[in-house]
Amino acid sequence: MAAEKNALRKLHDVVVSTLVRAAANDPLARDEIAQEQAAHQLHQELLEYPLVPQLLRADSPIAAGELVATLLTETGTSFPGVLSLFDAQQLQELYQEARSLLAAAAAPGVDLTLARACLEVMEGAAHTMVGARILQ
Repeated sequence: MAAEKNALRKLHDVVVSTLVRAAANDPLARDEIAQEQAAHQLHQELLEYPLVPQLLRADSPIAAGELVATLLTETGTSFPGVLSLFDAQQLQELYQEARSLLAAAAAPGVDLTLARACLEVMEGAAHTMVGARILQ
């Protein structure tokens, strides 16, 4: 897999360098290429998080009804990156569903520490995206 990734990276670099040379005298084209390069870099970084490729697959092993539970078990620094896949409306809906799921799962002896931490990160991401606190 590493060889394929390396080959694709080299191909991308060749295409971009060709486009940059062709756009040498066109400031608008150079700006558009720079924007595309930034978007490509972000996409590549997101693909390094194990959950992201699973979510992006057309035949994702994560069913729609399992998405919130899956997100609430995500650990490490990848969680904010995973959340960036969703727009503000989707994030608000995921947050509301996650709150409901955690409320239903709350019981003596059930450790929801990780899930609650994920919920807080989700709330913060939604708050940042919409610029206002999610209605509770």
